[in-house]
Amino acid sequence: MFKRLGFSQQAIQLTVVVLTFSWGVYTFVWREYLLPRLQPASLDITTSVEEVGAEGSDLLRITFNVSKSSGAEQSHPCRPLGAL
Repeated sequence: MFKRLGFSQQAIQLTVVVLTFSWGVYTFVWREYLLPRLQPASLDITTSVEEVGAEGSDLLRITFNVSKSSGAEQSHPCRPLGAL
């Protein structure tokens, strides 16, 4: 049928492969990069305070747990306070 239209089998296969590859790349980019960036950013911070040391000392341990629930991946290095 395609021979009558002037298309070779190789041209048709190449077209199908290129279209399939393009669809796969589009789907991957959409799911992994674009869609997470469209979701609203959300940051959850929980804290806990506990007494540390001997009874009567004024030492406290404050713990911060920070979690990001949005899908976008970003890296921001941080240093402890007082570190150079």
